[in-house]
Amino acid sequence: MIKAPCHSYCTDCFARLITTSLQHEQQWPPKCCLNNIPTHTIFRNVTTELRQLYNSRAEEWNIPVGQRIYCSDPNCSLFIKPSGINKAEKKARCESGHETCAICREPDHGGQDCPRDLDLERTNELAVEEGWKRCYACQALVEHREACQHMTCRCGAEFCYVCTRRWRTCTCTMEQLARLKREADARRQARLEWEQEEELETQRALREVEEFQREEARKEELRRQDAIRLERERRQKELEEKVRLESLRQEAVKVKFRELHLILATLDSLQEGLIATWGENAIKELEEERESALAELARAHQAERAQIEARATIRIAEERSERHAEFAARVEDEQNLEEEYLGQLKEHYRDCKDAEYVEAQIEAAMHRCRAANDDYYVRWEKYRNKSIEQTEYAAKEEMGIKLELLENERRRREEGFAAREEGLEKQAKAGKKWLAATFAERVRLLHEKERDELENGGEDLSSYITEEDERTFLEDEEGESSMIGIAS
Repeated sequence: MIKAPCHSYCTDCFARLITTSLQHEQQWPPKCCLNNIPTHTIFRNVTTELRQLYNSRAEEWNIPVGQRIYCSDPNCSLFIKPSGINKAEKKARCESGHETCAICREPDHGGQDCPRDLDLERTNELAVEEGWKRCYACQALVEHREACQHMTCRCGAEFCYVCTRRWRTCTCTMEQLARLKREADARRQARLEWEQEEELETQRALREVEEFQREEARKEELRRQDAIRLERERRQKELEEKVRLESLRQEAVKVKFRELHLILATLDSLQEGLIATWGENAIKELEEERESALAELARAHQAERAQIEARATIRIAEERSERHAEFAARVEDEQNLEEEYLGQLKEHYRDCKDAEYVEAQIEAAMHRCRAANDDYYVRWEKYRNKSIEQTEYAAKEEMGIKLELLENERRRREEGFAAREEGLEKQAKAGKKWLAATFAERVRLLHEKERDELENGGEDLSSYITEEDERTFLEDEEGESSMIGIAS
């Protein structure tokens, strides 16, 4: 159960109570036995959607009706929150981006002063004349139509229509209400009579103005007929002069375009010669460039080939020198080893008294030692020869690859020059085709321009022939024939 100020509610009933209070402003804020339900109690026991609706209603309905601002766009009419009101500029902006004047509630005036403050004064004057009253709570205007003086404003406030005090705090009677309405009716009737008199006076003035306008129209028609006659004569003379000038203009246009055609033919011949000369010079320059580049490349390749051969020779010589040094060190190590081994043998047989036996044993041991060294030397010599052969092979292979790369570079260079020469030849052919197409297009454009200047370059003579002129000349056969000749 949910504990309210006076009673306890189940969840569903409490939600219905809050929902009902959010549907009508007169039920706001949510109450239990005329006691406001605390906001924290509501927020703890309703859904998120209902909390959002509660916040939206609180922002709008907690502000007095007379102080609220709604969007001036009839398709929007959203309530504008206080955060969207700029009091300094007296401007309000709704969530959809529409701007409203904070004074007159109309669309924003674009930085200008509000022109509707006078309308508010007229509304107040009309309210006094009609006997309308203002709600003591929200200051909204209220009109009495029927029943007693007990009024209930849309904000929920109850007051007396006679004295506008809170209901049941005054002693006003129905007679006072009736007198108040009779006075308002009398003022309204007086205003209607005054408006009728004003309407009659306005109608009389309009009749007089209409009569004056008819007389002025008659005089103006006479003046217009005279002006039309004089204008027709002037236009006829002007048209004849225009026809003469147009004939001279067309002859001048023809002479001008004959000269332009001659210039165009000369230009085409000059450009054709330039394209041919350009093609020959370009191919000649390319051939000179090719010979120079290939000669320079050959010199560079020859120098690089010499460097490659020198590096290979040095590498093989270094390998042979390294193996020779290794051999010399090997010989020295074997001599030292044999001398050391001989000393060890003598030390071993030092106590033996049989000299022949000792000499035979030492000779046999030294023979085995020399045999082992000779066997190792044979294997080492094979390794040395193989290493030298591998170095020579690697140097030759590297030199072959380098030479092949140099040859490929020379071939690519020649292919590039051949492609460039082919491109120049195609470009020269395309230039000739382009020149032919360009010349044809220039001739076409020149003819088109000549036709345009002949047809549209002059003044439109048809503007000098009005409908009235046509009707006049149709009555005269000779005039009709001359007019047709001029128009054609």
